[in-house]
Amino acid sequence: MVGNSQGKHQEALREDEDVKFMMVGSNLQKIKSRFWKKNRRMKLQEDGLSVWCESKSGKKPSIFSVMDIRDIQEGHRSEVMKKHGSSFSEKRCFTITFTGNRTDLDLVADSEEEGRKWVQGFKKLRKKAEAMSQREKIHQYPF
Repeated sequence: MVGNSQGKHQEALREDEDVKFMMVGSNLQKIKSRFWKKNRRMKLQEDGLSVWCESKSGKKPSIFSVMDIRDIQEGHRSEVMKKHGSSFSEKRCFTITFTGNRTDLDLVADSEEEGRKWVQGFKKLRKKAEAMSQREKIHQYPF
């Protein structure tokens, strides 16, 4: 069972505007090269730890865990963004780096405000995930 202070923190996170925005989801562009830029729909799932990512190519949507995120890099900091992101405002761009073998995810939001919401939301969720007990991580306790 989650302690009272942990429960209050989880409820506060659920009410956070950035997290609420992520739960509604938005369209982002995934960047791989100068010419490979594809639209993706991303949405935070109800468990608050899983992110659903839809592809328009008919492939099965992918899901990744916030707990697998190593870092969130804002702007044109990744190699892909340095090479191919210059046509976009830095405040719209961010890169998700993962633990393990998963490749980085270079993304561009439709607006600077959306980019900020995704970056800040991911940072808050990572902090929450890092503070979870081992038991909570195993059960992916919903907030």
